[in-house]
Amino acid sequence: MTTDTDKFAPWPTEVDEVTADKLARSYTVMGWQGWTRWTATRGKDQSEADKNLREMCLHIAIDCFAVADVLRNVQIYAKDHADEIAKDVYAALDEGGAVGELLYDFLRSYGIDPAEDEWREEAVNSCVTCDLPEDEWPPFDLLFAVGSSKCPDCKRVDLNEQATRQNAER
Repeated sequence: MTTDTDKFAPWPTEVDEVTADKLARSYTVMGWQGWTRWTATRGKDQSEADKNLREMCLHIAIDCFAVADVLRNVQIYAKDHADEIAKDVYAALDEGGAVGELLYDFLRSYGIDPAEDEWREEAVNSCVTCDLPEDEWPPFDLLFAVGSSKCPDCKRVDLNEQATRQNAER
């Protein structure tokens, strides 16, 4: 993960570099970036895509705050284990696939069956044009955006129509 966050709080590149303080600092900076982007657009007229992006910035701010706050408190109340806990978090994020597996296990530990469609369907967004569920959108498509109102294929059609209209107007 390399962003402008690295200027203020470099994200560790290896698990050996990880400390609870370094991760808390990185999450604090990322949270502040999300917060400032969210507040900068407050009260402005926005397209649906801009509203979705603004909402994602708020979620980033809140999520990063939560992680930073927990890591800061772990440093206070479990000082001897803080860096090891941070390394476990970093390793799970670095692996990528472990996040889904761990969330699945966490849900099971709370008595929630992740395979049940009843609660899952509410969280799945669908394309407003073709009704394709978001979890079936190609995640590596350049036009993929979580929480978007349209799937990448429908966005592409819209972009092509717009390009066609612009060319016709010339």
